[in-house]
Amino acid sequence: MELRNLVVMSMGVLRVATVRGILRFLAVLLSMVTGIIIARKLDPSSYALYQIVTKRVTSFSALPSTLASFWAYRYSAMGIHGVAKAHIVMVGLSSVLAFSIALLLIVSSDIVDTHLYVLASLAACTLTFYAGLHPYAIALRPVFSEITTFMRRCVYAALVVLLVYIYSLKALGALTALTISSALGIATLLYGVRRWLAESMCRRCIAEWLRGAYLPLLNWFATFLSALDVVIVLMLIGSYVVAAFFAITLALSIVMEVSISALQHLTAYILRTGDVTTGLRISRLMAFASAMLCGYAMARPESIVALVNPIYIPSASALRIYAIGVALTLITSPLAQTISGTDRAKASRPGRVLIRLSIFNLIASAIYIATLSSSLSLFRDPDPVMLWVLAFLVWRAIGLAFLLSIAGESVRVEFLKGTMPRLVLFLTLSYTLSSILARGGYELKFIHNLYLLASNVLVVAVPYIAISIAIDPELRFIVRKLLTALYR
Repeated sequence: MELRNLVVMSMGVLRVATVRGILRFLAVLLSMVTGIIIARKLDPSSYALYQIVTKRVTSFSALPSTLASFWAYRYSAMGIHGVAKAHIVMVGLSSVLAFSIALLLIVSSDIVDTHLYVLASLAACTLTFYAGLHPYAIALRPVFSEITTFMRRCVYAALVVLLVYIYSLKALGALTALTISSALGIATLLYGVRRWLAESMCRRCIAEWLRGAYLPLLNWFATFLSALDVVIVLMLIGSYVVAAFFAITLALSIVMEVSISALQHLTAYILRTGDVTTGLRISRLMAFASAMLCGYAMARPESIVALVNPIYIPSASALRIYAIGVALTLITSPLAQTISGTDRAKASRPGRVLIRLSIFNLIASAIYIATLSSSLSLFRDPDPVMLWVLAFLVWRAIGLAFLLSIAGESVRVEFLKGTMPRLVLFLTLSYTLSSILARGGYELKFIHNLYLLASNVLVVAVPYIAISIAIDPELRFIVRKLLTALYR
């Protein structure tokens, strides 16, 4: 009876997460198509440039927006007004910084022709503004923000097909599509939060944010450190390894992005309600949801990599290790948001939980970079992509260990007894089914490999879902309640 009451109480956040997840899943299908087109049409140097702009420059330049968005998100969730305008200013500063950093990094690396310098920097600028504004919009209008993401991905996909696939503009077309779609997303999000932008600026909030700036500064520095992986690999090895890493991890990285984004409002929900049980339940659901694709990737990585671009098949075995890291990330994300949501302190006097989260996040990122740089320096003969994904796995495992050390005893015990055994069980089930039922190998022709991958996933998914629901009573009950809530 207690479980039933707790599940009913958490249906609201699960329903929002499901709607956001469905919208983001549709967006991920578009991302997969555009990602494959870009990976196949761009040469390794241009593809490395594209990934640096989309994956790393936004991290390097996020300091001003991070200082504001960290507290703006929490203040909005707690019902404090007047934070929107200050947040927009800080996001704008991040965008200017992104333009400068992108220009400096691209010129110094000399990996593309000069005519792409300004366009790549402009793409980084608009993407950084959108990425900085989006978390704040999630705290206020979670479903609207996901609709905006889906719309932006639709525009981006259409432009990529037109400019990159049809007209073969390669990097020029990809960066143009990114710039236009990000600008449209910015305009839509600003329209969606216009009511909050009309509020008077909370000057007291700005003063509090500045006093508590060291916390988001620690988080930004942790992100900055982890984003140095690309710079290190470029300096020690070359652009091909950067391209290979992002190509083989493309599919699971998009799945990871979808899942984490769908749950970004969880901290706001816990700040409002204090419902920690929902966060733990979602972590258990993520163990089930993530294990199917991660287990398949561990068993049949070649079919996934070949779909992106067959030239990266020699590094496909590294996807097995990366899949384990992704699975850990996806169960860690709701746990981290749950722990963060238990600390309702303001910026003027940050709580102990937030301080420890930020410090441990920084330490984990430093260990990741130290592991990556030392392994690449000491071991040149093995596949450098394999060394990269091993460093990624170490990073995620240490991050989870740090989180469990911060969590209260009841949360820690529930996670170790409830979530971790489920993850091991579901990963083993998916890997076994994939090894037995899914056809191995890959096809060189895109359409043939797409058919192979789709048929393999379908053959594995049906028995995986059926067996998982049959052996897990909580999953069975939650799925039934969730379906009832959706059709209500």
